[in-house]
Amino acid sequence: MRKIEKKIVFLIKSFPYNTLNSYEALRAAISCFEHEVFVLWMGDGVYLPTKRSDHTLTEPFLRLSGDMGVTLYVDEDDLKERGLSSEDLTPQTKPIEKTRAIALLRGADFVMTF
Repeated sequence: MRKIEKKIVFLIKSFPYNTLNSYEALRAAISCFEHEVFVLWMGDGVYLPTKRSDHTLTEPFLRLSGDMGVTLYVDEDDLKERGLSSEDLTPQTKPIEKTRAIALLRGADFVMTF
């Protein structure tokens, strides 16, 4: 029987320091290895994939993301609005323009928002 691969985007918009949303989103994203999976940080969520963030809980998932086929993106405009740049990001995370982020969301079969 053939597996049906879906395009799933885990959209993380919440501030990472007062909830476990980022942790739960990354944990769920890694578990969807049979699908095309993306994590997209927008809004206040862009603080998590920075080098200065506390990655105590999320580091294993960030480290494994590439091996599990999960692509990590951050909205470049939201990053700039918060005084951050691509140099502030963890090595696994790629900045993308807002138009590409929106296209990613529109092209997804499922969007899970955290």
